[in-house]
Amino acid sequence: MSMDNHTILQKIINNLSSDLRQLSNETKKNSPIKEAAEACNMKLREYSMIKENLSTVMRDASVELLQPFALGCDTKQIKIVQLCLTAIQKLLQHYIINQASAATTVNILSNLCDLNTKELKILQTVLLLVNTTSVVVHNTLANLFVITFRLCLSKDPTIVNTATAAVRQLITTVYDRVKEEDLQVYEIQSTTSSLQTEQPLLQDTNLIKHSKDSLNVQVLRPYAKDAYLLFQDLCYLANGDQPVWLIGLTEITRTLILELIETILTHYTSIFYHHDEFRYLLKERVLPLIIKLFSPGMKHITKSEKLSPNNVQMGSGNLYDGAYFPLIARLLRLVCILVRLYFSLLITECEIFLSLLIKLLEQDKPIWQRSLAIECIHKILIQPNLLKLFCLSYDMQPHASKILKDLTNGIIQSSSTSTTTEKKNSGNTKSDNTNSYYQQNTSGSNTNTVLFVYRSLCIPQYVTYQQGQAKCVYLENWEKSDCPLIHDSYGVVIAYACMLELVRNVQLVIEGNGMRGDVIPGSQLKTPIQIRSFDKVTLDEKNEYIEIMNCTWSSILVTFTLLYDVCYDDTACEHILKVIQTYISLCGLLQMNIQRDAFITCLCKIALPQHYNIHVLNKYNNNTTNGSAEMNLLQKITSSLSPQSTSNDLDKQQVVIVGTPLPMVNVSTSQTSVMLTSKNIHCMRAILAVAHCYGSILGTSWHLILETLQHLVWIIGFRPSTGGILKHVGITSDNTNSANSPVIVTGATADLPILSAMLSRLFESSKYLDDVALHHLIDALIRLSIESMKVAVNIREPSLFAIVKILETGSANLNRIDVCQHTNIRMRECGTEALTLLVRNALDHKYEKNLFENERLVHMIIQSLQELSLIQHFDVRQKQLERILSLLRNNGHTLQTGWPLVLNIIGSISREHTENLIRLAYRCLQLVVTDYLPTIPVQYLGILIKVVAKFGFQEQDLNMALSAIGLLWNMTDYLFRMKEQEQQLKNVNDFLDIDEIYDNLTPIKELWMILYRKLSELTIDQRPAIRKSSLSTLFTMITSHGHY
Repeated sequence: MSMDNHTILQKIINNLSSDLRQLSNETKKNSPIKEAAEACNMKLREYSMIKENLSTVMRDASVELLQPFALGCDTKQIKIVQLCLTAIQKLLQHYIINQASAATTVNILSNLCDLNTKELKILQTVLLLVNTTSVVVHNTLANLFVITFRLCLSKDPTIVNTATAAVRQLITTVYDRVKEEDLQVYEIQSTTSSLQTEQPLLQDTNLIKHSKDSLNVQVLRPYAKDAYLLFQDLCYLANGDQPVWLIGLTEITRTLILELIETILTHYTSIFYHHDEFRYLLKERVLPLIIKLFSPGMKHITKSEKLSPNNVQMGSGNLYDGAYFPLIARLLRLVCILVRLYFSLLITECEIFLSLLIKLLEQDKPIWQRSLAIECIHKILIQPNLLKLFCLSYDMQPHASKILKDLTNGIIQSSSTSTTTEKKNSGNTKSDNTNSYYQQNTSGSNTNTVLFVYRSLCIPQYVTYQQGQAKCVYLENWEKSDCPLIHDSYGVVIAYACMLELVRNVQLVIEGNGMRGDVIPGSQLKTPIQIRSFDKVTLDEKNEYIEIMNCTWSSILVTFTLLYDVCYDDTACEHILKVIQTYISLCGLLQMNIQRDAFITCLCKIALPQHYNIHVLNKYNNNTTNGSAEMNLLQKITSSLSPQSTSNDLDKQQVVIVGTPLPMVNVSTSQTSVMLTSKNIHCMRAILAVAHCYGSILGTSWHLILETLQHLVWIIGFRPSTGGILKHVGITSDNTNSANSPVIVTGATADLPILSAMLSRLFESSKYLDDVALHHLIDALIRLSIESMKVAVNIREPSLFAIVKILETGSANLNRIDVCQHTNIRMRECGTEALTLLVRNALDHKYEKNLFENERLVHMIIQSLQELSLIQHFDVRQKQLERILSLLRNNGHTLQTGWPLVLNIIGSISREHTENLIRLAYRCLQLVVTDYLPTIPVQYLGILIKVVAKFGFQEQDLNMALSAIGLLWNMTDYLFRMKEQEQQLKNVNDFLDIDEIYDNLTPIKELWMILYRKLSELTIDQRPAIRKSSLSTLFTMITSHGHY
């Protein structure tokens, strides 16, 4: 024994001796106590002389040391009892106790508890008994629990709260012992495997079904046996039966028992997974208990009643009574825990629980029950793995309930029921008064944010949720013993949060971590190359994904389409649109075309203004209806988005654009103007994002999307400018209005450039689409173009949307004209001729504005010729260079910004090319240097110098190489004459390589350095004539212009 421990024990002996003397003085007339105290004091004197193993000696004699204090507690005198309990606590604090003395101590506490004496001291001693030592086991531990439970029924609130905390501490200690005991056993049995403490996976989930007779509890280890008997008695007590282990406990509140069971199930999951006996209790005790307590015939227990054999009999109580709230809340918390943590053990039982939750969402249930049920469902839905397990265990089984589908339908029913009931109950009451309860009682919620507005009824955001988290305002309210005041619209907000979590988890199950993409600057779009490939997905996995989608898509479509119709908050609108986009992508990935088209149809419908007569959507529905339930649902939803549904809320939406409807074939309308709100603009962005990111899986839906965009573009006032870019031509609300121009509020003008950029990016990104998707896109544009041409017969100003976008799409996909690379020479020649002829016609066409003043259009036309440089066939390159030569002769003096493309085409020669092909390219170069050098912008001269030098390096024709060196000398004279215009040179560095830019040189000197470098490279050529000519030119240049 260390000196420190020995010193401490000596102090304890002195303190106990002092307590014994004081006890002896207080009980002079009571000779047994005095004799016991004096005898014990003599033993302490003997112990003080011991030098070794003093703690062991005192622990073995702890029963004798306790005897005078036990006799003192029997006197029932407050002063003596307090003295004795203090002395007992000193022994406990220093581990001077064994099993026998622990039993003695518990008996002392039990007797004091019967007398209602020093209850706080008793509780302190109880905690010391359990926390400081592990000798309190079996019947002694049971008696200790009985004492603590009895104190929970005290009339003093302080004693009740302390006793309740003590019970929870005892529970934690008992089950922590089991975990430590299991850990030691598992470490001994296997040193290679680690114990999983959180949701362990069993090797065999088909557990052996034990009967009451065959279950052998005696095989459990000591601590596990105590925990088993304790949990069993808690179930008995909650069920109204007599306990087996906690003998003497006759009454206890049922809510406290349920809370203790919840604590055990929540924090000690591993125990139930590792022990068959505990799994038996879970299946044979807990589950029947929950089902029984949920029975409508169960007698109502008020907050003042206690659970005893006399007051738990079945009666005719009303389950729907609000005073039943505490019990139902705790039962639902148990249900939530069992589903979330024990699903693999209780698959059949969880089906019953989930069906019960769905039933609680029905309209005839009181609002507090529906609110508790929807909060419970929200906690369950935040776990993605459960969604998958529900589908595998129930919906995909032939004779099981369709739990996942019923669950999503139940959430819809809850939200619609809440809205309808709230509307009925609101009457003439102003909605401002409906938030008073939440302003006082809901912490952390943003009651000033209005999420939805339905026929003048405002639904605030009672609780703010974070993704993957659930805030259960009422389900986890441990302090509430009375049914709280809950507004019907609260269910709408929770149902909305549930559906958001459902969508997030469906996406996680199917896509893993979801889509990834880089945002394109200025367009709010992502790169369209992040769609998951299903090549490695097995057939069973795909069938599973399809079943999950079939179970959820209709509910998701109905819920979010109708919620967007009444949505008032911009953030909520964005979330709803993101949900629709997600399901469009998932349906497209799984080739669920009907479901994909349903979501796209609804997205297009809500993007258009109210009262807008668009025949395309109705025609689309009629053409695709095949009698299926899905399409009937689609028709029902689209028809439900009628003007009446939101006509009373239009004043709450910000009208940002007032324009004219698009003229259509065989459709007459009396509307002269239509209005777009901010929600319509949000939808337009969502449609553009869908088309951009998921274009490869849209299929025939391209036509519907493009037609909707065409209508929105017309209403906004986007008209094609030269080159095909759609720009706004309307006016703002501060300016004078015209007859046909749309009016746009000043605050919305900032969105117009973004929408225009998104439109352009959409068709430019078509180059990333595969051939099938591109075919669908072009086919949709052609159909729109044909419809526009029909309208143009009778309309002065038809829509040019389709024609302009055909041009953009074609220009972005010129590299797909594979006919120019065909192995058949006749096919290749014909294709090349067609392309070059299109380029010539485009250059010769008479535009309202000079073609060469439109930099973008010139680039698009000439770039189609530049794409031919990638083709290795000499006949194609010859046609290309012939068209360039013709272009230089006819339009060389006006090319301006087109020069870089032309020069790169001329300079794209290689050693593989024939002499005739190189000679044709050199003819083009000679024409540029001799005739058009003064017209070439100075910033492009660096490109020209490098192209000329490239012909000096070619080895097919020596004379051509020497002539190219002569052209470099001509460039030298031209640069010298440019000295006077040096101050006007701009953007030269934009067209130079990094190693050609010098910080300490002016732009004109950088061009000189390029000349010197190319000539110096030619001086080391293998051909003597080239070396001589280049050296002569270089020295002449230095002599003539070196001073520059």
